[in-house]
Amino acid sequence: MKKVVSKMKRALHLRSSTLDSRAKVVDSATHPGCADQAPIREDSRKQFVFCDPPQYALPEALPPEIRYHIMSMLDLHGLEALVHASSVYYRQYSIDRKRLLAKCLATTLQSVALDAYLVYESGSIKFSRSRNPEAVTKLLGFYEGRRALSEYPLMSEELTTDEVSSMATFHLSLIQPLVQRYTVWALSNLAHEPEGLQSDASLSTTEELRILRSMYRFQLCCNLFGVGCHGTPFSPRSDFDSVGILRFFLSIFEPWEVEEIACIYAFAKERYDEVFDDIRWDVHEENPKFDGQRPPTPDGAFDFDNSWIRHCLLIGTISRGLKLLHTVLFKIENHEHLVSTMQDRIAWPAGSFLEGEALGETAQIMRRNRHPSPRDSKEERRDPLPFQGDGLHDVHPPLAWTLIWRGTYSNLFGHYMEDSMRRWGYVMWDAARLERSGGKDVLKRQWKATTISSLKDPSASSTLWYRIHVLIFDLQNFNTPSSNKRLEKVVDPSFVGKPYFSPEEADKIKQTVVDANGKTFSQMVEEALNERLERRQKKRVESGDFRVCAAHDLAPIMGRALGIDLKQMEKDKEFATLAETKGLWLGGETWGGLKKKSFSPKKKRR
Repeated sequence: MKKVVSKMKRALHLRSSTLDSRAKVVDSATHPGCADQAPIREDSRKQFVFCDPPQYALPEALPPEIRYHIMSMLDLHGLEALVHASSVYYRQYSIDRKRLLAKCLATTLQSVALDAYLVYESGSIKFSRSRNPEAVTKLLGFYEGRRALSEYPLMSEELTTDEVSSMATFHLSLIQPLVQRYTVWALSNLAHEPEGLQSDASLSTTEELRILRSMYRFQLCCNLFGVGCHGTPFSPRSDFDSVGILRFFLSIFEPWEVEEIACIYAFAKERYDEVFDDIRWDVHEENPKFDGQRPPTPDGAFDFDNSWIRHCLLIGTISRGLKLLHTVLFKIENHEHLVSTMQDRIAWPAGSFLEGEALGETAQIMRRNRHPSPRDSKEERRDPLPFQGDGLHDVHPPLAWTLIWRGTYSNLFGHYMEDSMRRWGYVMWDAARLERSGGKDVLKRQWKATTISSLKDPSASSTLWYRIHVLIFDLQNFNTPSSNKRLEKVVDPSFVGKPYFSPEEADKIKQTVVDANGKTFSQMVEEALNERLERRQKKRVESGDFRVCAAHDLAPIMGRALGIDLKQMEKDKEFATLAETKGLWLGGETWGGLKKKSFSPKKKRR
């Protein structure tokens, strides 16, 4: 069989090189007699077709069974090229269209075939109009069950010929162009980084599969929880909150695969941000074209000057999915066309979605508390996860992920990762590309060392600085029931760990640079404790007690290292009440820090 296929390939190569001697460019409108000789592309009426029956070369002379086998081994592009080049193969393809399309689609998609099937099922008008929690969870349950199998082929037996054809068309006409555009966008962003270098946009098989699956999974998320392509500007809510999206959808994937989806989201967000800027005045309600339509706000008018409205509309529009993004990137003819298209498609969110919600810090913390997973346990144990190469069908992470987490398992994503890294698709690329493009150096800089100011930054974590204060407060007040209860759950010998912090947060705190000499928090605490132990050594030898008192030792050392005034903490009764009543989680409340010292003159007693 290998020899036959090899001969066929050589024959096809010879055939294409001599095609002009037996074929010519024709127009089916002016040569109707040739219209049935070969299929005509929808995007062009002119192409190579055979007006005179050619003498059969070897590929056409093969038995039908062999011809079928040859076609079934091709991907979609190969099948398309073959049936357009040969009327014999076209006729046989027409007879067994569904089976051949399904096989070639599966060859093209490989491990992404199941994702493509779910996108097709959830992208129908019927599913969109009847979407409810039961239907979504049932579909995702089927998805998880199929993923658990060693192989999950395309569900071609359950699809009609037209349905398989629709899936193939969706892939070729929409997904593939977006993959190419995304690749150029991401690699261009990487090249513009100080350490970045130009990189060839041709993808390895592994890189292409990563981008393909992230595209399909992003679209699946839009179909299940977003407005989707069939939604209206005010679509009914999806009935899934952020924790629900995490629990039922994102938890299906490994954390680096969730980051792949987040990279596609970043790609769409940047383009729509540009579009919103471009059409701002065209859709502003004060534009004279809306005269006579106020009040209320005219149809097709949007207040992009209001940051909250703009943010919500941006999320809703992104959640429409890839079809609108493809239209914006490839089909817009002029500015007026862009304005009219967006006026029809801009939408409010259909409920919780990704950015700041399912990918946010609060949702991830709540999901861990309510629905802990085996992946959380792997993270807590710091299970080894070294880079094992860029295999085609394995479930191992890309090099960038293992560099960030130093070869150990982490189940953090979204909020905990840097937006700047997603702009160049850090989890999409093979190790070889990271090496030759400067990606490793870019990653090292962007995944920067933590400083005290970054621990305080509410945009990085709305509660981390508060929880650090609660830990120190508990160390000082370990005899109180609530403080003692929390401290008893601590396993980490330094006290910097659960339940106060996730493993990654604890690691960040320990590695925080706390002085001008680059000394870390862990180093400063260790040195200070050793110094105190040495001073007390004689007394401890006499008593036989070598323990360190948390209140007298750890609390002031930690406070000094992080610049926290313990005397001011002791005086701040509001903080004490907050720590007593709320504990570690504020539940939506904000904390502005300890009360500042008052330097107003004290009243003198008379």
